[in-house]
Amino acid sequence: MSSRGAAGKPRLLAADWGSDSLAVLDLGAPERPEAQLTAVPGTPRAVAVGTDGTRAYTVDPGAGTLSVLDLAADEPAVLRTVPAGTGPCAVVAGLVDDRVCVADWAGGQVLLFDREGQQPVVLEVGAGPGALAAAPAGRARRVCVVNESDATVSVVDLGRPGPPAVTAIVPVAGLTRAVAVAPDGRFGYVVGRGDGTAGCVTVLDLDGGVPVGDPVAVGAEPRAIAVSPAGDRLCVANYGSASVSIAALHPETGRIGTPVTVATGPHPLAVAFAPDGGLIHVLSQTTGTLTAIDPDTLDRTDLPVGTLPCGVVFGPDGRYAYVTDQAAGELVTVRAAPYRAGAIETGAGSRPAHAAVSPDGRWGYAADTAAERLAVLDLDHPGPGSPIELGPGRRPWDVAIAPDLGFACATSPDSDELLVLRPAPGQVLEGGGEVRVGAVALAPGARPHGLAVTPDSRYAVTADSATATVSIVDPRGGVHTIGQEVVQCQKPVGAALSRDGRTLYVADFGTAEEGQPGGQIVVLRRTGPAQWVRQGAIDAQTGRLSGPHEMALRLPDEQRLYVANYQNGTVSVLDCDAGRWTCHAVVAKSPRAMKQPYGLALSQDGGTLYVSNAAEDTGTVEEFDVAAEPAAHRRTITVRRNQSAVHAGLALSPDGQFLYAVDPESWAGETAWGTVYGMRLAAGGAELQAVPVPPAAGTARPGGLVCRDDRTLCVVNQGSTSATAPRDACLAVLTLDESRLGVQAAETLPLETAAVPYSAAVSGEGTLCIANLGGTVTVLGSEVTAVPVGEPGHSRPWDVAVTADGVYAYATDRAAGSVRCVRLDDHAVTSVEVGEDPMGVASGPSGVSAYVANHGDHSISVLGRVPERTATPTRVTSTGSPLAVAVHPRTPCAYLVRDTGLDAVPLDADLGPERSGPGPSLGTALCAVAVHPAGTHAYAVDAGGPVPAVHAVDLSAADRPADGGAAAALTGGARPTGIALHPRQPWGYVGGSGDGGAGALWVLGTGQADRPSVTGTGELPLPAVEGLAIRPGPPDRPETAGHLYLLTRSGDSCRLRVLELTDDPTRPEPLPGPGLELPAGTRSIAVHPRGGYAFLGGDDGTVRVLDLADPARPRLVGGTPGLGARPGLAFRPDGRSALYLTADGFGELTLGAPAVVATWRDPRLIAPQWPAVSADGARLFVTCENSGALVVLDTRTGTARFTVPAGTALAGAAPHPTQHLLYVADEAGAAVAVVDTTELAHLGGTPLGLDPQQVVRVPGAS
Repeated sequence: MSSRGAAGKPRLLAADWGSDSLAVLDLGAPERPEAQLTAVPGTPRAVAVGTDGTRAYTVDPGAGTLSVLDLAADEPAVLRTVPAGTGPCAVVAGLVDDRVCVADWAGGQVLLFDREGQQPVVLEVGAGPGALAAAPAGRARRVCVVNESDATVSVVDLGRPGPPAVTAIVPVAGLTRAVAVAPDGRFGYVVGRGDGTAGCVTVLDLDGGVPVGDPVAVGAEPRAIAVSPAGDRLCVANYGSASVSIAALHPETGRIGTPVTVATGPHPLAVAFAPDGGLIHVLSQTTGTLTAIDPDTLDRTDLPVGTLPCGVVFGPDGRYAYVTDQAAGELVTVRAAPYRAGAIETGAGSRPAHAAVSPDGRWGYAADTAAERLAVLDLDHPGPGSPIELGPGRRPWDVAIAPDLGFACATSPDSDELLVLRPAPGQVLEGGGEVRVGAVALAPGARPHGLAVTPDSRYAVTADSATATVSIVDPRGGVHTIGQEVVQCQKPVGAALSRDGRTLYVADFGTAEEGQPGGQIVVLRRTGPAQWVRQGAIDAQTGRLSGPHEMALRLPDEQRLYVANYQNGTVSVLDCDAGRWTCHAVVAKSPRAMKQPYGLALSQDGGTLYVSNAAEDTGTVEEFDVAAEPAAHRRTITVRRNQSAVHAGLALSPDGQFLYAVDPESWAGETAWGTVYGMRLAAGGAELQAVPVPPAAGTARPGGLVCRDDRTLCVVNQGSTSATAPRDACLAVLTLDESRLGVQAAETLPLETAAVPYSAAVSGEGTLCIANLGGTVTVLGSEVTAVPVGEPGHSRPWDVAVTADGVYAYATDRAAGSVRCVRLDDHAVTSVEVGEDPMGVASGPSGVSAYVANHGDHSISVLGRVPERTATPTRVTSTGSPLAVAVHPRTPCAYLVRDTGLDAVPLDADLGPERSGPGPSLGTALCAVAVHPAGTHAYAVDAGGPVPAVHAVDLSAADRPADGGAAAALTGGARPTGIALHPRQPWGYVGGSGDGGAGALWVLGTGQADRPSVTGTGELPLPAVEGLAIRPGPPDRPETAGHLYLLTRSGDSCRLRVLELTDDPTRPEPLPGPGLELPAGTRSIAVHPRGGYAFLGGDDGTVRVLDLADPARPRLVGGTPGLGARPGLAFRPDGRSALYLTADGFGELTLGAPAVVATWRDPRLIAPQWPAVSADGARLFVTCENSGALVVLDTRTGTARFTVPAGTALAGAAPHPTQHLLYVADEAGAAVAVVDTTELAHLGGTPLGLDPQQVVRVPGAS
């Protein structure tokens, strides 16, 4: 119900002592109130409003009068002024029968009047009645009268039969003028001063006129009290302790729950609840600050509002609050809730369903489902841009923009396509820049709807509503490069891939000389989309290698690898046992040895091996029976006669029926040609025949080939960078005819000529890898991978979101009432049951939480992820238990701290024997370690010796750390406990504990990586530091260095303290507040490389999750017990997992698949459709079917905080990345609404007079 005056507009009244006037403020435009001043007789010490809002009342203690004002007229006027005792100081109106009560301080009495200020009734009360309180307008049967002089409270009953009477006088020690009555009028709450260090609140049963229970302690010098409109909470402003006390109220008994204390500015003197009770505003008199407090979470926000604020009141809908400033003589308007700030039109007849915002927040797109176009949104200067036409039959439904601005995309259900928008070559997307529109065909009948892009901008993910699939699409065509820093090969010339495409073997020819050992086999492991790590290498001695070339992996066990040795004419047969590769045998031909074996092919059953042979002047293929022990030569197949050095690449069709070869043949001057050969093996011939290939097919200089399937040959064409005869490298894709010895069609895919593509391998699922002589590997994956998530006809994927760490895609399934969770690195699918008809899903910015809008049962399902092991813990043989751990930023190697030394442990090592220290002896009591971001050095912290120190450790050989010689002394007498380095700055911190358990912090300079130095030190105003970590600021905001997290301990109490960092590391600034309480024994913290969350470890073996979506306000959101974890955590550089310490080694864990952790319901959530999460993760925005209202929920509690009128039929929404703005598609409004989500803002002041103090809201007709 809106509170409005007789004129039909909401209003406020403010009493101005200095100008002897009453200001009537029209809230028709609530952000800009209009004031009308009405002179009143004498000084308006207090003001009150009648039940219907047509009468106002002021009292003048000097003249001893009550003035009645008519608010119904266009010009408010004083109707009459009547005597009201000798010193009236307070007035309350809107009592039963619309009566008015005046407190006469000097006369020790109260006077009761009718609504016109007539028919006075005088009642004697205690001495010095100075304050009055009653239930809200129209419901008050009793009035509480605070008698200051004799420390009593009188209860005046107006609802009893007969005339009003004083029905009780209750003594209350140390009485103040702060008093409030519950909304139902049953209980009064009276504030006392207490003993000076703490005040108290006494509860009075107004029916019986007796106290209820003992007084409840609050802060010092309480000055003001308020009860929430629902009567379920109480808030006391503690003037002397710069705080408020907030407590729950029991509506049936009136009893007060245990108060909690929230800090405010100094000298709080006024407090008010919002109409829905979801917000408290507190005024600090001496700092001019308003503190907004969420009573559910106790989060607080400060806002400067004036010089000498005095009174505060909320507007009728709670979206605005108003503060009187005595010094400035004005009424300050404060916005207290989000609001619709405007709209961007999307064109006549348009129906925008979803919006996307660019990473810099300057522009965006809206998907117009009524037309074949995307609307372009200028967000810097809000307005429409020129729409992007998508083509006939391509009406978009959802839209997304890649974080790197390399592309944008939109789903088109009618055409079963993902529409891809690309910028001009060499450019990035701009709001009004050139855009090329292409299309990626999905499965026929897929009808894609929801869309998301992975955080690394690698893939787009669609929810395919008609085929029960989630499609993972590479808009760049499925191509990426594994860089030299990962491959670490001198001359990659061969490749082999596991069937699942996750393990890649690269043959490094190295510098092997003829007949001599040399080269290596490098093993790479795919850890995620386009992410690879070097797992290890098989060296020349272990593998009996001599210029390794093409390879073949035996199926299906993949435990045997054949390697062609170009320099010694043999093939090495390598076996893998429990992750360790050894040379099982060597295949050789006798009596005439093979020469320069180049190509290899292996039959599907692993029994027949084909090896190319360049002996003498004939190129051949040698066939071996490798099922026999030793391998037996069967026959020779001729490739080409009368030509020396025929280096033929080989491939066998997947069905084993055809053998193919390629030979460059000639490469001189501008003439170049190559030949593709083939034969049907079952025919029993002795010679391969040439396969006719069109001249433009791109086989001029073939280096290797693979069979992608039985009818497709992929030939690697090297190209040339020669100045006289340059040729572009490419991959020739040959589609064979029915004979499979002729070409039906040919296509060329460009490759990077400078990389010198050489040889290829293909996996069972179609991924093709090309080894490049330039030291890299090119990977060509599938452009579209459709992942089944349900049964067609019984599954209806609708919306999709990708977690912030890029690990999972969540797709809502409307038919199954579940969320399908697709792990993006291996496409494993798990299902989570949620509510009925789940439509929209949004992942929080940390990647820990996600939110599902259940359209059918009017609820929100909250999904949460907790740590889970990724493998069995690793036991490391060494002396003593590990104390700390760190991971190398570039090499898969971990470092475990022992008491006196540092051990290096290779990670992902399934090659050769396990290597694990012992490392160098560095000190007497090592406790922590960190690795320099460049990876050249580590720093081991020694808490022993006369003076603790940080020792530099040389990591020139990452797996063999050595004493770096230099050490930085940690002076000052404190004991170090942990270390953290800033990943982008040349400094870090060492934390510890000083005298008396005080916290200590040393600044460690790392500009010279080999010579760390202490550049600052000091005692912190915090308890002892047990562990620490740094979360850097955004890379695009260099002015924000990030945050420092300290785990502090005082006795058994552990807390997380947050310090804000700047570019001056010696001046970290602790954020206000007591810090986040943690379980006892919490000692270690590691922040995910993307910064969204952290893991906490402690003495109880549990690893907990800290949500860092808002880095200044971390949240503890769950954990996994029973891991046997000891303090000590470190993330891998790519963030795919973290190491945790065990008693004898380490384990690995990651955030696992989600589970439903909460279900939220609220009457305002009617058929919810689309959720969106604020950039700080604190708010969830939800749109509902056919509704123009945006519902705003608190993500900590699920409480609906605000309902924002924003349009007509709201649909999908997108938050601004850095500002408090939300862009909401309004399907029926042909626009995108712009919602300002700021919840506290100073909007300006309205001049009133000389000394405005009390301000009240005018009730009235709705």
